[in-house]
This record gives sequence, C-alpha cells and structure tokens, in this order.
Amino acid sequence: MVSLRQRLNRGLMLILRGIFAMHWFAADWVIRIVAEQEMMTRLEHNSDTLLASLKNANGNILPLSALAQLLDSLYSEKKCSLLPKA
Repeated sequence: MVSLRQRLNRGLMLILRGIFAMHWFAADWVIRIVAEQEMMTRLEHNSDTLLASLKNANGNILPLSALAQLLDSLYSEKKCSLLPKA
C-alpha cells in the first residue's frame, strides 16, 4: 500500500511539472511575439527612412532611372551627382 506521503509527493511532482511546462510554453510564446513586434516596428521605421531618402529637394520621388544611377554609383563607389554634397 502506498503511503500518504508518497501520494502527496507524486501529486506535487505532477503539478510542478505541469506548471513548469505551462511556464515554458508561455515564455516561449511571449518571446516570439515580442521579437516579431520589434522586427515589424523596425521594418516600418526602415521603410519610412528609405522612402524619405528617395525624395529629392522638391519632395518628389526620384524616377527609377535616377534610382538605378544612384544605386550603381553607391555600389561601384563612384561619385554620384544625385547625392547631397557634404
């Protein structure tokens, strides 16, 4: 026959394992949600910054040919006439 102490120990261990598992999954879920929200916020800010950098002094968005020239000059390390002079 199983003593009362052994039954209580088994029950306590089962309950503690269950709580530990729930805590593990909750922490994993929270970390994933927070990381995804942070990534979305950063991507939104980056897209706003990129859009602002594509506008010229008049507030118009540069045409694709000018953007291609700008990107080519940036990657080939040539001076570009579209970049503001520092």
